[in-house]
Amino acid sequence: MPIVDDTYFFDNRKERIMMKISYKCSIVKYNPDPENGWKDCISFIFEFLADNKIVRGLTVEMFSPFLIVPLSPIQELVTKEGLKGDYWGLLVVDTPKIFIVEDYEFTMVSLNGCTLRGGVTKSNLNKCELSSLYELADKDYSINVIFTNPNEETSNRQFYYCPLLSSSLYFDK
Repeated sequence: MPIVDDTYFFDNRKERIMMKISYKCSIVKYNPDPENGWKDCISFIFEFLADNKIVRGLTVEMFSPFLIVPLSPIQELVTKEGLKGDYWGLLVVDTPKIFIVEDYEFTMVSLNGCTLRGGVTKSNLNKCELSSLYELADKDYSINVIFTNPNEETSNRQFYYCPLLSSSLYFDK
């Protein structure tokens, strides 16, 4: 996955602030409970090259959660993808929108004006049984976003999980 060096915009209620941030994007397909008929999920994962404090701050700015609650780790992500650490659920009033702008590129925009550009590789899509992000328009997946960092101490790694509404995906094609 290529590292994105992006300018992250957020509004701190007084002024619009720009911050340079580096991160990697990927998507992961999994099913949290196939035995009980749950549908497949697609997670848009933003892995920020930053410490836990900065990732939590970005999470709060991007999602504006009214509550952050501990979650049990998503076992399929832990066992198949190696995403071990502490999981946190974000309870939000309004979810961000994800605009699919190219086969491999997207932009996430929150209602408070925060934006993040993202992209995935062809091999990442193939692993999810997709050839283009546009195929998400024709699939019935639960969509969510996870913010994290590549903390080498897996006991200290944080995952911030936010489910999105199906109407949160927009396709510019």
